[in-house]
Amino acid sequence: MRFADVENIWTVDLSALSNADRGRVYFERAKQVIREALADPVERERAVQGQRFRRAYLVERIGCRPAVTTQNPKIRALLIDTDRHLEQERGSEEGAERSSSASRTARSSSRNGGGKERTAGPDLTLGLIVETDASCKLGGQPWPGIPTLLWPDGIDEAASDWFRTLVVDHGVATSSAREYAKILRPFLRFCRERGRAWEAVDDEFLILWRERLRRGQEISTGRVNASLKTVFAFYRWAEENKRIRFQVGIYGPDELAEAVERIEFPISAKRSFTKGRHGRVHGGWTTPLTISEPSPSAGLRHTPTEDEIRELHDVVAGRLHGERDSLMFSWAEEAGPRRAELMRLGKSHMPSTDQLADLIERDEPWLVAIKRKGGMTKPLNAPADLIVRTLDFIQFERRDTVERCLKTITGYREPDEIFLSGTTGMALHPDSVTSIGRRTFRQAGIERANIHRLRARYAVRTIETLVEAVFGGEVIGPASSWIETILIKAAESMGHSDPRSLRPYLTYVLNRRIQTADATKAEKLASRLRQLRLHEGTLVRRLGRHRELSHAARHLKAGQSAEAASALREIADQLDRQIE
Repeated sequence: MRFADVENIWTVDLSALSNADRGRVYFERAKQVIREALADPVERERAVQGQRFRRAYLVERIGCRPAVTTQNPKIRALLIDTDRHLEQERGSEEGAERSSSASRTARSSSRNGGGKERTAGPDLTLGLIVETDASCKLGGQPWPGIPTLLWPDGIDEAASDWFRTLVVDHGVATSSAREYAKILRPFLRFCRERGRAWEAVDDEFLILWRERLRRGQEISTGRVNASLKTVFAFYRWAEENKRIRFQVGIYGPDELAEAVERIEFPISAKRSFTKGRHGRVHGGWTTPLTISEPSPSAGLRHTPTEDEIRELHDVVAGRLHGERDSLMFSWAEEAGPRRAELMRLGKSHMPSTDQLADLIERDEPWLVAIKRKGGMTKPLNAPADLIVRTLDFIQFERRDTVERCLKTITGYREPDEIFLSGTTGMALHPDSVTSIGRRTFRQAGIERANIHRLRARYAVRTIETLVEAVFGGEVIGPASSWIETILIKAAESMGHSDPRSLRPYLTYVLNRRIQTADATKAEKLASRLRQLRLHEGTLVRRLGRHRELSHAARHLKAGQSAEAASALREIADQLDRQIE
């Protein structure tokens, strides 16, 4: 595999790349990690130490060895530029503080109880961020370092109260709260410049500010999105604390009174979901106004067709371990396991003879309970025919491998895993599976695809089955819409934690269903007839432009084909005589 073939820099099998291409993947990952870390105040606190981007943070995030940060010239140059940027940023802040130190005045805040402030005369019109000192006490405890925002007309109470809430109530570090203040200040300054009260901001105004950042100031997409999310978080806090009322659409259908159910919120919101470390999903709200940021290495992936899969199995048929490799491909296609899940399949997961007979009689899949992505144990639905093939493989080819290893390898013990290395007799390494798939797909002439794309085939078939159940009249979910029902059930079958990740497959299935529908075929035929009639009219008009052909044109327009043919034949005879 080459770098140009990489579909996703975060999921690519690095062992399949050359050292040079692996270095390019690390570099693309590093650019993305640094950009996002500097744009997010919380991540910035973890990633930056003083005036230097932490190398250990980068190594952990991009999954490389520590030596890569010094041996990869592009990453080394990127880190040097990033450190220089942080140094300049820090220097400009310190310079601003030194220039304003001569005019510092002491003020007290009704909310914070006291603080240290830096004023710089005219600069106050741009908004000044000051920090409380140790004299600020809340609940008897000193709270130094809480940012406070000042304007010429005094303290910005709403913004300053939000910063205080973040630090005191939510445990946000003061350095992170200061980063939030740096994002909110220019937005509130923009409101003042445009004469718009912050309480009267709507989506249209937010988009105006977003485009000023993106086009006017040429700020990166990542930073623009981080800024939008920070401003939205401020407005959400204001809505939740009744600083503003019914301005932000953070209400579910059951949270509004009937009188305000149809209210159009000036600031829109959409549901967001995040998954915690232990697989627990947390719901929240975010702004829908962010800009999509496609991955630089994103490319179109190909899902193998039926003919290509047949060729794939033909390629492995003549190999030494062809039966094993073919069976792995079949499991990926028929049951949809990921690579790691495929390698966990064991003899202990297989049914007994009686269970298999009962399975075949009922025409039901065999449920294989296996540890899946996220550490949860979920079932794989394996068709009975696939189980029959697997048991046959275990009894013959796999048994031959085990017996050979028992004779040649001292201390060898047969593992439970089904797919074994022909050399060691131990469970096949996931990287070996990728290598086998890569070589086979290349020999079969299938581009932009790998063994994981066989899982995509399973996803399509799963959703097709559910779509048929819905449109065939079978009721699947009485309490939810059919789209949600299909996605949730497909996610359960495939071991996905987020049903939304399967939405592209649903779109593909519906598009294919539409394309093959009789109504669509009729519409295509009608469209072709329309175009033929239009083309006929064009030709008739074109003939009518010539005096010699006008007579034939009138006959065509009147539908008199024989007369038109006679007239055209006379014209052809005249042309022949002129040529002679």
